[in-house]
Amino acid sequence: MANKILPRGHLERIWAPIPHLRTEEEYRTLKPGGSKFRLQTEQLLDWEDFTQSTKHLSDPYCGNHSPFMPVIPTETFGVANELGVQGRFVQNALHPVGEVVNFLNLGMSFGDSQWGVNRRKGNKKKKHGRDESEDEVNPKGGKRGTLIPDIVLVESQRHTIRALCEVKTHWGFQPGKNETWKTFMSQKMGQLARYMDDNYCRYGIYTVYEYTWFLKRVDDTHFAVSQAISASTISTSSVGSLRECLLAMVIRAAHEEWSYYPVRYGKRLQELMPQKTFLNFQVLPWELIVGLPAVFSELRRTGLLFLLP
Repeated sequence: MANKILPRGHLERIWAPIPHLRTEEEYRTLKPGGSKFRLQTEQLLDWEDFTQSTKHLSDPYCGNHSPFMPVIPTETFGVANELGVQGRFVQNALHPVGEVVNFLNLGMSFGDSQWGVNRRKGNKKKKHGRDESEDEVNPKGGKRGTLIPDIVLVESQRHTIRALCEVKTHWGFQPGKNETWKTFMSQKMGQLARYMDDNYCRYGIYTVYEYTWFLKRVDDTHFAVSQAISASTISTSSVGSLRECLLAMVIRAAHEEWSYYPVRYGKRLQELMPQKTFLNFQVLPWELIVGLPAVFSELRRTGLLFLLP
């Protein structure tokens, strides 16, 4: 895969923040969707070199960073539910990255769940237009339903899934009473971890649009999570914007060996150990967690985000 530097127009779009959502409290769903699949806190680790590895992967295509004035359009489309958030994330974050991926001929693309094929079944004909997960639930109607990811990242030739993305709303996305942020995030990452396990993927993306986390499987039962990447982050020589982080994720996923995890652990993944109580953690208000970028150093110091040291 020969490297080529992106033209200035593509560079500035990759380095720029994405627009903030247009949403109003009185016109939106009450809480984000949930899942019965959860990780224990012991299973979620720091992705300690996430920023460095992101820059290492993106720099050959982005070159040396130089100052610029980002153009950030104002959203005109209002969102009030998870589907709306997913649509705006696709348009504002994934579409610009997809244009760069096409320009670089990386042979990868984002799509909805039916766009992808489980890599273990990539040489088999799909049934009913999609591959079914082994995660199944029994809705109130009594019928068995198949759980599928929101977004997949596939290689273009055979559409085998290399990474997955789960989208939630940012409103109501906060720890419950007496629940630590670390416990909350471990539980939230469980659904994405299940999809990664089902599809033999090492990498995943979890987003509430305003903040995005990147997940890496490190062994059969443990996952490493990045620091929260803000939608308003602008790339610098040492920090990557959301789009730059997504581009680096595509580069990781394009490497067949890097992106493949050969073991499927199944339902045992969420049945490993009893939940423990962490007495040395504090509960901070959500406004403090997402309010200012500068607060992350304090959160990391106290261990509340359980992310980069």
